[in-house]
Amino acid sequence: AVMDEMLMDMMSTDNRFVRCPKPGCSNAIEREVALGALPTHAPDGQPLGRHHAAHMQKNRFRCAACTTNFCAECGQFPYHVAKTCSELAVHKAKTPCRFCEVPLPKGRNRARCC
Repeated sequence: AVMDEMLMDMMSTDNRFVRCPKPGCSNAIEREVALGALPTHAPDGQPLGRHHAAHMQKNRFRCAACTTNFCAECGQFPYHVAKTCSELAVHKAKTPCRFCEVPLPKGRNRARCC
């Protein structure tokens, strides 16, 4: 148990590893250098721009222990496809339509678009 704690402490300060953010998991995953062409589409088929593809290639991980897809940069799970972490933060800050979750223009709190 003491060795496990020491290993976990060591991996938490080593940027070669990323920890699964799902509560109750904490599995450590080794980062790999991505080689080859950037993906052109997300796993769901959504087309990706170069900036979003580079973000996904660098930060999208799947935990082998719990199968959670997550972002290594911001810890969001599931991984935010076709958005960088800062774009996701802006999107989450907007008030969503109460029926379809589409972000509403500023000032339209509790309104709807559909």
